[in-house]
This record gives sequence, structure tokens and C-alpha cells, in this order.
Amino acid sequence: MKYLLIIVALVFMGCTLWAQDVLKDTIPGSEVTFELKLIEGNDSIADFYIGTHEVTYDMFALFKRKEFDTPESDLDDDYSPDAITRPTPPYEDMTWGMGTEGGFPAVSMTQKAAMRYCEWLYQKTGRFYRLPTAREWTYVAKKQPSTKGWFYENSGDKYHQTGTFQSDVDIYDLYGNVMEWTLDKRVLKGGSYIDNESDITADTNIKYDRKWQQRDPQIPKSIWWLTDGPFVGFRLHSPVEQPTNEEVESFFKAYFE
Repeated sequence: MKYLLIIVALVFMGCTLWAQDVLKDTIPGSEVTFELKLIEGNDSIADFYIGTHEVTYDMFALFKRKEFDTPESDLDDDYSPDAITRPTPPYEDMTWGMGTEGGFPAVSMTQKAAMRYCEWLYQKTGRFYRLPTAREWTYVAKKQPSTKGWFYENSGDKYHQTGTFQSDVDIYDLYGNVMEWTLDKRVLKGGSYIDNESDITADTNIKYDRKWQQRDPQIPKSIWWLTDGPFVGFRLHSPVEQPTNEEVESFFKAYFE
């Protein structure tokens, strides 16, 4: 795929000499804030930021619900909520009643929907965000080898608010709670509240399963929603060395083709 060639250029950019340890951002036109933590790379992985928490419902709702979006943008003075490609309204509660506002993870979106959110967030903030690759996700997770989190054994068969388990590296819910989309084709990491703790490690790759859309009556299935996937979410990645606006636009254009 063409977008993979662009990823190579973006992922392996040279590292900057200095970067702040925690990146804090606010979605323009709202009071919703979020944080990413600096991860120092190695010879083959450039320095990058990764979300300290899984993307929350509060963050995702501003994108999902056009009426929640506003004309403010740090990138484009002509930004218009009406011009944004958004998910179609779900015809049922994709959270299965397990929690929304107040720090619960956004769930049940397809990989494409997660990347559309990243594109929207770039248009709002002017900073390039995307999903981490499986390799980047694993690199972070191996810095926190403990699998302590919300798994089948302790979750009560539901996801929980993000950040409720202590983390030695201030990156929460890498393991358990909801499994997380990566940039790799239909690969997720981290396991979720339906998985056994002993089955999940930093190296575990989980493949998209068609059963996650089993109750979806549409033909073809929705490109936005996993009707049977309330255990699926995602986390943000942003390179320290930011690409140009032209490179970002080329990346998203190639990805969605």
C-alpha cells in the first residue's frame, strides 16, 4: 500500500536534540485536554510521543457528533465542521451501557474510524497524530512488562475508566481494559477485559475478527463501527520530529485510498 511508503519516511525521521517529557494538547473549541508521553527511540525507531491514556469517549465524541464540533482550529482558519468526514450515527449503543463521559475509553470503532479521528485531530490542532505501529506499541509495552490491568479475571465483564491502575511509566492501560488498534493492517495490541491475563504479553498480536460485526445488518458491513466490539479502542501516537503539512496530507490521502 502506498501509505506504507510514507510511513517509512515519517517513522524513521531523525530525532530532535530536545523534546518535552510530556506533550499536553487541548482540542480547540473545547475544554477537552489530553497528554502524550515522550518515548526515546533506538537505532530503528525515532523518538515519539504516545498517549498516556486510551482515547476517551469525551475526546472521540467531539469528532463523532458534528453538533459537538466547533469552527475553531489551530491549523485552518477556514475549518468547517460540515466539511469533515465523520462516522455514520450508530443505530444502537456501541458501548453496551458500560460507560461514556468522565474518562471511559472510546470503543467499537473500526481501524479506519480511528485513523479518521487522527486526521480530524490534526485538522483541529495542527499536530500530526496517528495510530502507533505494532512495533512501536510493543517497544513501549516492554518498558512496562507487568500485565496488571482489567482482564477477564477482575473486570466484571466490562471496561473501566482509563488510568485506574498505577503505572511505573505513567502510561496507563497498555494491558487490558480495551485492546488497541495499531497502524499495521488489522492488528490490535494489549488485550482487553474479555481476555485472560495469562494470554497477553507485549508481543501478542490480535487480528481483527469478522465476528466483531456479527450483528451489523448492513451489506457490506459498516466501515465505521464494530457492533460486537465494545472491547476495541485505540491510543494516539505523534512523532517528535513533525512532518510538513504537505507530508501529513499525503500520508492520510494515501492511507484512505
